[in-house]
Amino acid sequence: MEKPIISLTICSYNQERYIEECVRSALMQTYSPLEIVISDDCSPDSTFSVIKKTVECYNGPHKVIINRNPTNLGISANLSKAVSLSSGLILVDCAGDDSFEENKVEAIYNAWIESGSTAMAFFSNATLIDERSQGHGLLFDREPHYCKTMEDFLNDKRSVFKQMREPSVWIHGATAAYNRDLYNCFGPIPKGVLHEDGVLAFRALLLGSIVYINEPLTNYRVHMGSISYGQNYKHVVKLQKNEYKYLRAQLNDAKMINSKRGVIRKVRYLLFCSYIKRFIFSIPFLNTIVVGLLKKH
Repeated sequence: MEKPIISLTICSYNQERYIEECVRSALMQTYSPLEIVISDDCSPDSTFSVIKKTVECYNGPHKVIINRNPTNLGISANLSKAVSLSSGLILVDCAGDDSFEENKVEAIYNAWIESGSTAMAFFSNATLIDERSQGHGLLFDREPHYCKTMEDFLNDKRSVFKQMREPSVWIHGATAAYNRDLYNCFGPIPKGVLHEDGVLAFRALLLGSIVYINEPLTNYRVHMGSISYGQNYKHVVKLQKNEYKYLRAQLNDAKMINSKRGVIRKVRYLLFCSYIKRFIFSIPFLNTIVVGLLKKH
């Protein structure tokens, strides 16, 4: 069987310190046929210059497409732009401040084949690295809890407190890959959504399944400038507002394909819980109480 084209998309913004390492790890991928799409979101620093310099002398087997948005579009819109420039059946999402093992794409392809070519999304373990690319152990010390199928989602009977700590539907975006049908069937990620993985993971369950690869394929950088960094009050409130946004997107996607009533009912329930969380975490006193309760569960 002829292998499909896979697209590795790199979305960058203000990552001049890390983007060369990221791009080089993309160029070293063992899988073929592979196209690499790099979309810079109008970085004011030298990120795009570093990208051009890194790829200009590349003469390997992979097709490379680079783009610089004339204006800053934001995370989800920049990803949608990268997807629009790609042609692969599977889309491997990468951030410009991470890097990855040379067999990353190959491992995702093998997982897709092992699923009978039916899996709609994938994520993997990762090596945590700092600003100097020094390793600090694995992201997951055991297989994380996640919903593999829509049946898992509907049968998830965990308490509200546990679901507040770990949502029912998620995927680790920095290590994720997706079937192109998640865009073909539903369209681009809604504007204003910060965590596109929350939307894409649910779409994967609506159309098929999610597969976890227990291998550290990505070097996941945690630093002051990363989206997921920080536990201060304003950051937590921002994350809660965004959760509400992507749950709204999940509800719209479920309605779009006339999903089962039970699915829509449960998403509405989670949306209501998210609204309550936004209220709780916006009040410092209540925020402290709830965080304490979450640690006990």
